[in-house]
Amino acid sequence: PEELTTDRGPLTDTASDIDVTTLDAADLPATAPAGLATSSVNGEERRVLVVQRAAGGAVAVSQPVAARDQIARASALSAVLPLLLLIPALLLAIVLGVRAVLRPVNRLATDVGTRDARDLGPVDVDAAPTELRGFLLALNTHLARTQAAVDHERLFIAQAAHELRTPLTAMSLQLENAVAATDE
Repeated sequence: PEELTTDRGPLTDTASDIDVTTLDAADLPATAPAGLATSSVNGEERRVLVVQRAAGGAVAVSQPVAARDQIARASALSAVLPLLLLIPALLLAIVLGVRAVLRPVNRLATDVGTRDARDLGPVDVDAAPTELRGFLLALNTHLARTQAAVDHERLFIAQAAHELRTPLTAMSLQLENAVAATDE
């Protein structure tokens, strides 16, 4: 492997603003400890990595904190922007999907809501979503029991009216006779 030399001056990566120099050229003390730190180099805040070379001496790899922040912002924006653009599309897809799924339920609600109060016939279970069939079967059972109770009440009223008609007719005749009578 080729060994990095700094004899010809600093190596610079202008795209990410990374500089590779000696400690002296980086304006760092010769006693700078190896490792990563944030230092002020030539009046600018920089992230500096000091590495001891096998041949002796140390190399400083540095990058301005502002450049690192700008790279971080650009990376965050490039990661978040597609999500921000995707959220409205996802919300629209969810709304349209929920409407499509609930359309049969809304149709069923309209059918039941517009029924005449005296219509106690069964609700069409086959046209309903599978998830509601158990509920609709129970509703149809309830409607059938209600219809049976209404029919029973109608029969009772009809029989009661018939039973009351005969005594009322007799009383009515007696009252007519009493009114028509000339003496007490």
